[in-house]
Amino acid sequence: MCKIVKKKQVLATTAEAVAEDTNINVIPPIEEQEPNKMMLIRKPFSEKIEAANDEVKNYYNTLKELLLSYGLSSRISMSGETFKYNKQELAKITLVGKTLRLHLALNPEDYQGSTVNVKNDSSKKTYQSIPTLIKIKSPLAFKRAQMLIIDLMQMNQIKKVD
Repeated sequence: MCKIVKKKQVLATTAEAVAEDTNINVIPPIEEQEPNKMMLIRKPFSEKIEAANDEVKNYYNTLKELLLSYGLSSRISMSGETFKYNKQELAKITLVGKTLRLHLALNPEDYQGSTVNVKNDSSKKTYQSIPTLIKIKSPLAFKRAQMLIIDLMQMNQIKKVD
């Protein structure tokens, strides 16, 4: 593993021996680092929407236009698009697979007995201010999402901007 030279210097032949001799941390090559561990690459929301099918794009654009027609401001982030009114977060649209998700600042318990299938997502810190979740996969779910947006605007007394 090591050779002795005339002046009694030790020459290292492996990376570990070099590290021991020079007090340098050696980073192993990528192949040697946990071969079973997969790298997760997150796609930005804008790329997900561009790659989505036409039906999902249509749902997204229509919901976005409806929210913006009430004078809400929008911001696109890595995870989705957030809609605010006077610095208060009212809605967020995300895309998971082929399912468009709409989070709204409504009380999910108000819709438990109704035909609108909503979930309470307030256990997640990100969605505490917008706990009501509706998944949009079909035309009926899309119509119900539009109805929930209109209810949200009526509850907050926000009127459409001309």
